[in-house]
Amino acid sequence: MNRRLFFWLEKLKITPSERIAVVSLMAVLSVISLLNLFIEPTTAANAEQYEAIRQEFEKRTAMIEQEEAQLMSRYYPEKLSATISTVAERDTLTSKADTTEKNKKSEEKEDASLINVNTASAQQLETLPGIGPVYSKRIIAYRESNDGFKTVDELIKIKGIGSKRLENIRPHVEI
Repeated sequence: MNRRLFFWLEKLKITPSERIAVVSLMAVLSVISLLNLFIEPTTAANAEQYEAIRQEFEKRTAMIEQEEAQLMSRYYPEKLSATISTVAERDTLTSKADTTEKNKKSEEKEDASLINVNTASAQQLETLPGIGPVYSKRIIAYRESNDGFKTVDELIKIKGIGSKRLENIRPHVEI
């Protein structure tokens, strides 16, 4: 029997270290399978435990919603909290109101802060995005030599102002 095993292993060309690895792997697998026989599988939570967990969840959710409602009543008028039933509805409504109000303010600021490139000083031109002291001097020099700008697109003729920089400047300037 030993000779047959030896010849069989010789035909497979298994090295001694490979034999040790295979034998130890088989030993680990057999131990795990034996342990699996003796360990009882865990059972899922029964309906009573599930119901208790669900009730605890609902209780904590109600507490959190109550705390949020108290915080909202501090920061928002009573009229708003009385007309809107849930916290989520109140949040979406106030966030929409905030964004429209911010948009209106930014539009008003943009209209009020448009810079006329034909009359602006160097300091005013430097407030434009991407325009520093060098570019403001170039704009003023071009304006003086060409009797002012006729269109905003003429800014592209100034050295260093390309199409990208012009697009960044365009919403902030007027002629």
